[in-house]
Amino acid sequence: MVLALSKRVPNGAPLSTAQHDTNFDNIELEVNAKAPLASPTFTGNPTAPTPSFTDDDTSVATTAFVQDVVTQAAPNDKTANFTFALADASTSKITRSNSASSVTGTVPPNGTVAFPVNQTINLVRYGTGAFVIAAGTGVTIQKASDRALSIRVQYSGATLWKVATDTWVLMGDLT
Repeated sequence: MVLALSKRVPNGAPLSTAQHDTNFDNIELEVNAKAPLASPTFTGNPTAPTPSFTDDDTSVATTAFVQDVVTQAAPNDKTANFTFALADASTSKITRSNSASSVTGTVPPNGTVAFPVNQTINLVRYGTGAFVIAAGTGVTIQKASDRALSIRVQYSGATLWKVATDTWVLMGDLT
């Protein structure tokens, strides 16, 4: 490693050879004590900015980011009839019916819960009871004409996709 050093101290007086060598040795020790750029080892409690949950680049994944991802990905179990809420919609969240009895999930009108257009809600029939999807007042749910608004069998799934203000498409393993 080659370091260029000024041969003068801050007051402008020239350095003696001994002072120059000592200063160089001190700088060399300080530089050598630094972590390598290619593969640094962190000690203590280093911090970094927490990326958003939807971040998909090469940002550092902090503890807070990982905890958010785990929380977002945790299944959202429903054991009784319910109305879909914004918390049910996430790119990685699963809303699952987990009951031996029938569970109906109602899609609310946009005036009640304003899901953004193109939002999806992933659904799984996890329990043995039926998982039925119902349209709230003024809501249209489109599906294949030979299918009902319910998930066919246990462990199968479907996706609700909002295509307009109060229009959704239900696609998947339907009865």
